[in-house]
Amino acid sequence: MKNLVMVGLAGTNKDFIVSIPTLISYLQQFKEITNNYNITKLNYKLNVSIKLIVKEINKLNPDIIGFSVYMWNKAKIRKIKDKLNKNIQIIYGGPDITPLDKNNGNEYFIYGEGEEQLYKLLTGKTPPYQPYNERPSIYTNGLMDKELKVPKIRVSIETQKGCTQKCKYCLYHKNEPIIKYRNINIILDELAYVKKMGIKEIRILDANFFSNYDRACYFFEELVNRNINFNIVIESCPRMVSDRFANAIGPYIKKGNKVITSFGVQSITPKVLKEINRYRNEEIEIKCFKKLTELGLIIKTDLILGLPYDTMETYLKSLDYIVNLMGLGKHAVGLQILRVLPNTEIHNLIEKHGIKYHKDYQVYKTNHMNKQDMIDCSRKNGIVMRIFSFDDIDNKLGMRKMFFETKKRTKKTNMELIQILQDKLMDYLKDTNSPYVKPTYPKAEIYYYIKIHTDVPAEWIKETLRGIK
Repeated sequence: MKNLVMVGLAGTNKDFIVSIPTLISYLQQFKEITNNYNITKLNYKLNVSIKLIVKEINKLNPDIIGFSVYMWNKAKIRKIKDKLNKNIQIIYGGPDITPLDKNNGNEYFIYGEGEEQLYKLLTGKTPPYQPYNERPSIYTNGLMDKELKVPKIRVSIETQKGCTQKCKYCLYHKNEPIIKYRNINIILDELAYVKKMGIKEIRILDANFFSNYDRACYFFEELVNRNINFNIVIESCPRMVSDRFANAIGPYIKKGNKVITSFGVQSITPKVLKEINRYRNEEIEIKCFKKLTELGLIIKTDLILGLPYDTMETYLKSLDYIVNLMGLGKHAVGLQILRVLPNTEIHNLIEKHGIKYHKDYQVYKTNHMNKQDMIDCSRKNGIVMRIFSFDDIDNKLGMRKMFFETKKRTKKTNMELIQILQDKLMDYLKDTNSPYVKPTYPKAEIYYYIKIHTDVPAEWIKETLRGIK
């Protein structure tokens, strides 16, 4: 028997990687696997040390190690691999693996959907065909019981592969060009199971959960019928709200369940959207946003800094637009900096647009926005993220309320208020080691998602807003 160790390194401290148990559940259906391989999974939170991970891997005396590679754990996986026995066979899979990654000695790379490829690599033959909607559950078989008992853990569920969007900066549609759906009743059974295990929050991993509206409606209707209650985070691209959907999700939210859905604006500039292969109809978008607000959904509105053709002026117009949306209800912003991921279509546009990016793929300069413009926009992102984050979604801290009251009182625009806050924050933090005031604003996105909340108290924001004339 060979020892196969499958390792997942999560991107947050309340999640675990779903791909590892998904692969194991698939492999364990076959005797030619179970008769020849002893499979162990190791799932780790974001903050677990490399030393501990290496120690626990070595305890299992592995012949083969499988890593699920994402942009947030790629560097850590490299460091782990360098500390392992060189004779161990290592298999890499996941969305950060591209056709450019070539097998080398004991290192093997799997690109795209991994189940059948991993089986073939382990056995040397092609597995029997199994439709995606017949793949086994990773929860109801008890495989994840250990993870489900971790305090405050959030459970991730995949209900489909692929995406209706064809955004040039994304890998979803590259790796999964056709949308495939899991059996929705199996998913509901999984949710009933994890609910009994005490889970209170789930995240649906689909690129666009609303790619099939009837299916999404049935999902929420059945959650109500089966009395399955969670706070749910949904990745989606909502552009309509049917009566059936309203009647399905309304009662679910009224039971006290929070439903958070993404709303990918990315940019409001037509030329920018055309270049990245996105579209939007502002009238329909706002109508949908208002309807979702009325139904009680919490909306995370996304914007991307550093897109082709976006200047500082056009980006700030987009930022102004989503700040206005925050005034419509209890919502939050999601401000990202563009990443040029390998094998995406935007990778072919880097020369055309003079796109420059770091080792973590994050853009810091384009032909249309120089380094200083990017830094300045990132500082404004920090202000907006501090005020309109999930930390103050219920207005308990009072920052968003104070922002709009100040806007009304002073007759200043969103961007004028944000610029004042930015200038005063630069002075407030000038004698600290905060990345915010450093000339290069290093790792800006990580800073304004995490660290700025401790560096900049809510009371400072409110006091500063009160002082604006």
